[in-house]
Amino acid sequence: MPASAPMANTASGDNYVRLWESEGGQWREKVILDGPCVWVMVETSFSPDGKYLVIASNNNLAKLWERVDVQSEENVTQQWQEKLTIQYDDVVNYVHFSSDGKHFVTASDDKTAKIFGLVGGNWQVKATIRHSGPVTNANFSRNGKLLVTASCDGTAKICGLVGGKWQVKATIRQTKAWTNAIFGPDYQIVTASSDNPAKIWMLKNKENDGNSWIRNKLLKKLKIKKK
Repeated sequence: MPASAPMANTASGDNYVRLWESEGGQWREKVILDGPCVWVMVETSFSPDGKYLVIASNNNLAKLWERVDVQSEENVTQQWQEKLTIQYDDVVNYVHFSSDGKHFVTASDDKTAKIFGLVGGNWQVKATIRHSGPVTNANFSRNGKLLVTASCDGTAKICGLVGGKWQVKATIRQTKAWTNAIFGPDYQIVTASSDNPAKIWMLKNKENDGNSWIRNKLLKKLKIKKK
């Protein structure tokens, strides 16, 4: 759900994405996007201002939609228009907008996570993070300056903005596949895998803004054991 608008979306196996808005304390269906078709939506993410919606699918596609004002003779209405279709070589597992709305990321079974940014009114690939296995998940930090990816190759990669460019700053390794990695407060990262305990990691030196992460500054703080 976008931070600045009373709006939500649902995605299902019937190949539709439905957008809902809150009116008078009740949620009402407002728009149906992109159905019917041969692809199934697996993940969606709004930009914080509610202007954009990015959708991941198991048909090797990610689609970006934009909410625009359309002027008619009587009034101005808002419509959703397809802004960008991104083709991949395999299933797109995850999409996520940064908290500042300047970037979104896709994670795919094609072993890449791709970071997109808005340049001159157009969304373009700003960086491609490569793994040796499928990328299951990718998330931005709360300030939008860091990104962590999780992959079946047993690595979680932490990327930072340096001079306006995204670079890999650290890699967390294990022998098993990572299924999820997400930022918490104070540069903490929670990682999870299918058959290992969840782990919480944090930056040892908090005097910088997180862009100088190296592996020996990451501390494993907690293991959550399975019952």
